[in-house]
Amino acid sequence: MFRKVNEGWMSFLVRFFNSLGFYIFTPLLALWLTETKSLDLSKASIIVASLTLFSKAGGAFVGGLIDRLGVRLSLILGLWSSGGILMLIPIVPYFPLFIALSALLGTTISLYNVALKTQISFMNEHKRLRAFALLNIAVNLGASIGPLAGGWILDLKSLWLMFLAAGSYFIAGGVACLLPEPPMEKEENRLNLFKYLYLERYHLLKSPFFRFLFGSGLLWFFYIQMFSTLPVYVSGEISGKTTGLVFTLNAVTVIAFQGIFPSVQPKLKKEQWYALSFLLFGSSFFLLWIDRTVFSIFLSMFLFSLSEIIWTPLIDTEVLQKHGNLSSSWAFGIAGVVWGLWESFGSYAGLSLLKFFPGRLYLLLTVMTVIIGLSLILRSLSMRKGEKIFRGER
Repeated sequence: MFRKVNEGWMSFLVRFFNSLGFYIFTPLLALWLTETKSLDLSKASIIVASLTLFSKAGGAFVGGLIDRLGVRLSLILGLWSSGGILMLIPIVPYFPLFIALSALLGTTISLYNVALKTQISFMNEHKRLRAFALLNIAVNLGASIGPLAGGWILDLKSLWLMFLAAGSYFIAGGVACLLPEPPMEKEENRLNLFKYLYLERYHLLKSPFFRFLFGSGLLWFFYIQMFSTLPVYVSGEISGKTTGLVFTLNAVTVIAFQGIFPSVQPKLKKEQWYALSFLLFGSSFFLLWIDRTVFSIFLSMFLFSLSEIIWTPLIDTEVLQKHGNLSSSWAFGIAGVVWGLWESFGSYAGLSLLKFFPGRLYLLLTVMTVIIGLSLILRSLSMRKGEKIFRGER
């Protein structure tokens, strides 16, 4: 029992230190490239885009590597390789090498992300939800501290920024060495993506796993709206510092309340929790549509954060319930790619709609999320009614 509890908290520490390193440099990467390496903004944006693309798309390639190397070794390799690449970036002299290293860094980021979730997949089922909840807390802790630490070191000695981030990754890798090596899945349950697609080729669209991925992608579509459109939407109402505090509230709320969710999760069915998540999204968007005062903006972010607390650990645990014969590492890798595509599409669609319909974007988002939430409630009620009829017939 002690080993299992220790494994959950060790995973938490790994995620905290890798998130700390990630958020030390990523929010400031474009600024660091322009000021420290004297690159123009267009070149800096290409490097940032390369990192973002491969950190999402890398999930399509790392599943097979994890199956071959093992979960723990892949996790350590991803973390220490990320740290090593960050130490190389300050000494790279040529722009093409920056792009190559940023692409490689994005791939190693994807490697450790998928490996850590795969590590948790081998825990007992009743422990997984709490473990995924702890991961979300760790991410938000890192997101709270990382930018502050990065900003401080950037002002003090900008060249050290990447070394500070690398140090955090090396610590995360050291903690990962303490994790047990989970048992490998049986060969018949370790289909790679290509074998899985071949076997499912005639009914892929009806596959529970892919239907779940595309459905859950809607959560990421609405989630990204707050981070892509909100700063632009409220720029005329509040200062940049206040906007920063709004996003700090998001992290603080998740840290404060995420640990409670696993204990209350059994009280409702998963469809009802998803419905509540969409309705909280809708309430958050509605507040932004009717009022852009500081109070409404902060209250909107609080409701948005409650939604995040509910659905983020749920979708990770459901990946393990839906992946069928596809190996866990491939399942998490493909999930990351699909969800990343939904985020990218959501960001593009939201900003485009904001440009042409600035006063109606959040009304549209409200209507969409409420309709989805209510439809999930109706579905849950119909399923319950069907169960009662079935029991009555018996």
